[in-house]
Amino acid sequence: MVRIIDPEQFEPPVYDAYLVCEVSQSTLGKVQEDWRLGAIDRPNDPRYHSPHNRLNIIDRKDLYGLSPQAIRTRLEEEAEEGEEDDDEGGVKPFIIIDEETDKTRSVWYIDRWLDEEELEDAKRDGDEKVLWRLRSATWELDRLPLSIVNYEIANMDIQEDLENSSPGVFEGEDHLYDQHAPQQPQIIQGEDYFRREEPDAATVIAESGEWEETRNPDDMNVVPKPKRMVRLKADLAREHGLQYHWDWAYDDDEQEDDVPKGGCKFKAKWDMTLRPTVW
Repeated sequence: MVRIIDPEQFEPPVYDAYLVCEVSQSTLGKVQEDWRLGAIDRPNDPRYHSPHNRLNIIDRKDLYGLSPQAIRTRLEEEAEEGEEDDDEGGVKPFIIIDEETDKTRSVWYIDRWLDEEELEDAKRDGDEKVLWRLRSATWELDRLPLSIVNYEIANMDIQEDLENSSPGVFEGEDHLYDQHAPQQPQIIQGEDYFRREEPDAATVIAESGEWEETRNPDDMNVVPKPKRMVRLKADLAREHGLQYHWDWAYDDDEQEDDVPKGGCKFKAKWDMTLRPTVW
């Protein structure tokens, strides 16, 4: 019997989005929908792993009309009162949904305060604290959930994204960052990019007689060419919603102990035009 190893499942981090004014329910619904798309949140599709993160929209009337700096300061004070022990006073990056969200389909991503070294390259009044913040288009908010992941692991930098999307926030020859400067919503991939996002290849364990093998170099359209490639038999591939083409097999030392004698463990790409009949 063919076995498909379930994709990795984990509890995704949650990012809060605060309203600073009245916003229509239809707009909030679009923001949430776009976030789910960008985070690859497909709860009813077992082909996908857990989402990168989730969005929690919070409507607090006491935050209406406040600046991002004031909101971050208040959240830090509340976190300190709650004795949360975390960086930045227990407050991680968050989203602000404002009156522009309805008009321009965009939101603010609010990151951290600039550190002492960064402040040397920032425009500010006196001892004013300065925030890294980025305007992101909600119709391409599918970009933001993944960007946050990359910011967290230092794979990407918010300053670089700002320079690409809103170079006007850096002023003059000294290239000073101005947190109050207007920003253009960041647009990278286009609206349908993540709507087409496909799940990772499936990990398959097949028993003897359920899979095929080739050692013919002409069948191996990959570099470098492996010793062999494998695939499920055509009827089984279709039954499980997988593409019928040659793919990589795990090396002998990667074959699990529970792979039956004569069986094989390998990767296979999903055929997104099919819905597996075994579900």
